Amino acid sequence: MTVLRPRLTTLGHTQTRPLTSERSWARHYRFRLIATDTLIILVSTIGAIFVRFGFEDTPTTTGDGFRIDYLTVSLLIAVTWMFTLAAYHTRDARVVGVGVVEYRRVVAATAITFGLLAIFFLVGKVDIARGYFVLALPLGMGGVLFSRWLWRHWLIKQRSFDHYLSRALVVGRYDDVDTVVRQIHQKSGAAYNVVGAALDTGK
Repeated sequence: MTVLRPRLTTLGHTQTRPLTSERSWARHYRFRLIATDTLIILVSTIGAIFVRFGFEDTPTTTGDGFRIDYLTVSLLIAVTWMFTLAAYHTRDARVVGVGVVEYRRVVAATAITFGLLAIFFLVGKVDIARGYFVLALPLGMGGVLFSRWLWRHWLIKQRSFDHYLSRALVVGRYDDVDTVVRQIHQKSGAAYNVVGAALDTGK
């Protein structure tokens, strides 16, 4: 079965051409994901401070003896994490709502974030408690994945009411067009709303 996406999709000699871009609905949905991701990452990184150290002021130090409080470290992690999620296109309209690519990108972005920061802290000789990392990483990644799952179900429900869809024109031979349209209608989370078809008569 061909995987249908908001961009040009082919099946044999059949093409699905979006008539309108996904920019409008994708922009609004992306803002929702950004807001949720930001909140979860901040709660996980800052929350890890209080779980690990309580309410005591426990700063860390660098190799030069410079003191850095864990709130600053948490904000650095949060900013880097959000940047990596964006760099890995985890909110791309082509992957949200269907398949496992979105989840894989979230996991990969999280792993890269903590890997790079671990190297940075090691080179800078910043003494970060392992317990802090052990708490912040699973809390943040688990929270983001769960929120994406919830948003996906919301998006699929909205699409069942013909919201958050890209209008499309299917082009090709009759049998292929019929197959593509059936796939779109049957596939949960499909991002197309087929509004017409252009049949290839072979003339």
